[in-house]
Amino acid sequence: MTLHSIIFSNNIKYKLSRHFLFWIAWILYYAGLGSLSGPEKGPFINKFIVFLTEILLSLPVHMAFCYFIIYFLIPRYLNKGRYVSMVLLWLLSSLICIAVLRLFHGYMAPAVRRSFGFPTTVLPQNIFAVILDYFADFNMQGCLAASIKLGKMWYVKQQELLLLHKEKDKMQFRHSLDEDTKSFFLGNFFYNIIPAFNKNGSLSTGTAKISDLLLYMSSIGNQSRLKLKDELAALTDYLEIENSLLSGKCQIELKTEGDIEEQQIAPLIVLPLVDGSLGKLKQLQLTDKKLRIDIRVKKSEFLMRILFNKPPDSSVLEGNGKDYLQNITERLELIYPQSFNFTITVTEEHFMNELSIDLSSAIG
Repeated sequence: MTLHSIIFSNNIKYKLSRHFLFWIAWILYYAGLGSLSGPEKGPFINKFIVFLTEILLSLPVHMAFCYFIIYFLIPRYLNKGRYVSMVLLWLLSSLICIAVLRLFHGYMAPAVRRSFGFPTTVLPQNIFAVILDYFADFNMQGCLAASIKLGKMWYVKQQELLLLHKEKDKMQFRHSLDEDTKSFFLGNFFYNIIPAFNKNGSLSTGTAKISDLLLYMSSIGNQSRLKLKDELAALTDYLEIENSLLSGKCQIELKTEGDIEEQQIAPLIVLPLVDGSLGKLKQLQLTDKKLRIDIRVKKSEFLMRILFNKPPDSSVLEGNGKDYLQNITERLELIYPQSFNFTITVTEEHFMNELSIDLSSAIG
């Protein structure tokens, strides 16, 4: 049980706890104040018991007034801007409670005092002074309860606004990251494909594959999730285009298994990851370049492994090697928080990315 939970939680346990603490504090405050400032003579403990008994017996009136304010007037009148009606009902409830408490002090309180051997209190006869005295007593308590209620409402509203701002910033960051990732992928794609067109005037795969891939990239838009089978179809087109560009200089193998028909995945994860890996492989000084991609889907669990060879004692993370990996990691943290595992393994002759995602946990 934390202080924040006691103050703000709507759990019935915490709610009862904070109300209990409020009334205990109020009872002890008034009993102690009356015992110390009252004209009665005698031991402090005896006076404290008398005042405590009086306060406990009159407590239902005080509670009714407080809860009438915080659970009726505030939500039904103050929050809806019905200020005149609220003030009139507040004054009426104050007068009713004053009358009830006056009757209590006139008939029940004297009996309590006599039972403890204390003299009865002489009540003032000036009705105006009585009303002001009781009015101040009730509304000090009622205003304290209302202040606590309104303070909590203000704090909760501020937290909601802060959360909205954070969500707005997150969406803006996500949109920016989407655009950056898409631009990076398309930039690399055109950088590779334009020289081939300039040299040959065409590609062995034809323009249909290129058209399909570009159409797919343009259709992504602001979609948060796409069909996994469409993403893998675009990946297949991309790899065929790259194979054509490389003219057999790199051996590329793609293997998929599992149920991909019903699953969905966030865009700009699979393609940029493969594109970044292939881009690093192209830069390596190797005569026999190999890239293997294994994708397995089991229910909502997506598993992907990208493995390519590298020269011994060389790093594929030098320069801008981490850029695409960082972009992918940021997207995963944004869309699949705490629902993915992305590892990078570097051995003497191989570089491997392994990604697992719970596809059912996507945000957005």
